[in-house]
Amino acid sequence: VEVPAGTSLVLGRDPEESLVAAAFASYDNVSRRHATVTVSDTGQATIRDEHSTNGTFVNGDRVLPGTEVRLVNGDNVRLGGDVTAEVSLPRQGPLPGAFSRNGHRDPA
Repeated sequence: VEVPAGTSLVLGRDPEESLVAAAFASYDNVSRRHATVTVSDTGQATIRDEHSTNGTFVNGDRVLPGTEVRLVNGDNVRLGGDVTAEVSLPRQGPLPGAFSRNGHRDPA
């Protein structure tokens, strides 16, 4: 599931709550509104468990309901018992204008 920068996406089986519900339709252990993934404008990602029945896990550790956990490249995310994915974030470079053409940092 791709989440563009500057947006949030609910993961779950309820098509009224999740734009990607069809991907989870056959997984009974994924809640209707299971977790929310948010990617900031700068590309930093988090996941929050939405008080799911069977839990959200990052690298095997359970995410406490209502708590956001930062995601980095290579993290393994699991929803319930058997829906897993590896996190892949776009490569982040310096912010536009952060460096001058000669490679030195522009004064702020």
